[in-house]
Amino acid sequence: QQTDRIRADYPKAAAKTDFMTVSVDDQLFKPTPYLQLDGPLKVAFVGRLDTFKRPGMMFKVIAELARQTDDQVEFHYVGAAKPHSFSEFSSIAHLSTCHGFKTSADVAKLWPQWHMGIVTSVFEGMPVYVLEALCAGRPVCSVNLPQLSLVIDNDVNGAVLTANEDSEQIVQQLAQQMLHYWQKIRSGQLQPEVVSQMVAPYKASNQMQVLFGRHQQLHSDNGDVVTQS
Repeated sequence: QQTDRIRADYPKAAAKTDFMTVSVDDQLFKPTPYLQLDGPLKVAFVGRLDTFKRPGMMFKVIAELARQTDDQVEFHYVGAAKPHSFSEFSSIAHLSTCHGFKTSADVAKLWPQWHMGIVTSVFEGMPVYVLEALCAGRPVCSVNLPQLSLVIDNDVNGAVLTANEDSEQIVQQLAQQMLHYWQKIRSGQLQPEVVSQMVAPYKASNQMQVLFGRHQQLHSDNGDVVTQS
């Protein structure tokens, strides 16, 4: 929207104005084989637990997975927040591991131990956590956030639901999608490399080439860069 506004307000600068999303460091995050397929499903979330991310709903989904699998699920949280401050967390505390704050390099070392990610947010930009999970070859299941359709194909590497609210029905739908992908992982129908391919345009190794190419073009045109988003 800001790119469109700048192009409209400054027509002479339109050709010099471009937009890029965040990127994912594919030197750190690489697809690796799924491990411990005879054990519990390991779901991870990395980041803050702000209200708009609906932590309570996230914990309800994990609780539903536990109910349907006889507690054969683990929830792994990476971040500085305190999940115990949310009442819904009490029902899954015994199934959870809080890793605390970790650097990107630390998180990259943890993803090979996990199986998938989850998103329950009211809104997002392009979540780096999602890009990192997918780049690591781990499917992500989410409520409806339209931008995630750029990196998640419901038949390939995760699920983006058609609705975005925290009703019991959506909790059930999200849990079902996660169990569906867990089955695909365990049966060998899903391969980490295929999951990772969907984020290829957002990998730093590709995006930096695009960025440098854009600057080269501007330089060769002898123009001044007005904005780069």
